[in-house]
Amino acid sequence: KHLTYGGPVVGSRYGVAQTLAQGFGHCWDFADLFVTYCRAAGVPCRQVAGWLGAQTGHVWAEVLLPGQGWLQVDPTAGAGCGSEHVPFFTTETGEMPVVHVAFPEVTAVP
Repeated sequence: KHLTYGGPVVGSRYGVAQTLAQGFGHCWDFADLFVTYCRAAGVPCRQVAGWLGAQTGHVWAEVLLPGQGWLQVDPTAGAGCGSEHVPFFTTETGEMPVVHVAFPEVTAVP
């Protein structure tokens, strides 16, 4: 509610404190905040890196809910994730050790 999407650096990762102070960030920043808030509330949470519609890199989150398992949430959109979210890997620590140089080819299967 109090953050806007954007900023001068695409693919930024400003960190939780700076994102809150400046009031803006990108998907990675929104995911960092969401994971931090969930963990502070005692809800297990981790980040997911992948593609959004196979057109752009994206970072979102997963929360562990009792009896339901890991559920994907997109804090940037403020909604759940759908088939357009193509996960590549999850991270418990927030470290992203993989760099991709090309987007995958994704074909919808009826």
